[in-house]
Amino acid sequence: MMTQTFKRLTWFNQINVYLISTPQGPVLVDSAAPGMFGWLVKSLRQVGLTPAQLAGVVVTHFHIDHVGTAMALQKCGVPVYALAPEVPILMGEVPHSGYGGTAGKIMLAAERLLFGNPSFSGIRSLSVGQKLFGTQWRAIAAPGHTPGSLALYNEDTGDLLSGDTLVSDFGCPRANLSFFTPDRDRLVESALNLMALEPKYIHPGHGKPLPLLAYAKVKEQLISKSSR
Repeated sequence: MMTQTFKRLTWFNQINVYLISTPQGPVLVDSAAPGMFGWLVKSLRQVGLTPAQLAGVVVTHFHIDHVGTAMALQKCGVPVYALAPEVPILMGEVPHSGYGGTAGKIMLAAERLLFGNPSFSGIRSLSVGQKLFGTQWRAIAAPGHTPGSLALYNEDTGDLLSGDTLVSDFGCPRANLSFFTPDRDRLVESALNLMALEPKYIHPGHGKPLPLLAYAKVKEQLISKSSR
């Protein structure tokens, strides 16, 4: 899905990255999973770009399926940005907060076995409310899925890039209360805060973009959870 300000690059509607047009050059939001750099290069080539032409990559959170090619992008000279609370986790200064429950512990152990425990250098910090690269895209704190998860909201167009706080994978709009989310109470609060912005469209990290109306039942369920 494309607007005047951004384009979705998607792998089978399940892993999304977004390409934002800015006065300083194109900016990527998230960087897909490990092993997907070739796919990303090909996707960028289809819109007339190379990785070196990117002005930056903003990661919504440190999970491996969102930062999987960020190191490769850094090697191409692309600066990496994250919300301030996420920066020390990405740089290996603060431990990974893990995933929820026993299944989450198993998943994290398997992830480390396969991919190691990557740590970045030179991550640039974003502040809550900061507008990105001379645009109307504003950084929104959305903790819960990770401590420093962010969303991006464009007040002019009403588009919300929700990261993994709100998703629609396999065609099902939902708040991401899976075992990948260690702090479900905070995620419920963050999801409600994002919907309170009343975006026209929600563009998730996983799944198809959907209008806010598609999340009406999700909102009811979250309000019920938050009032318990």
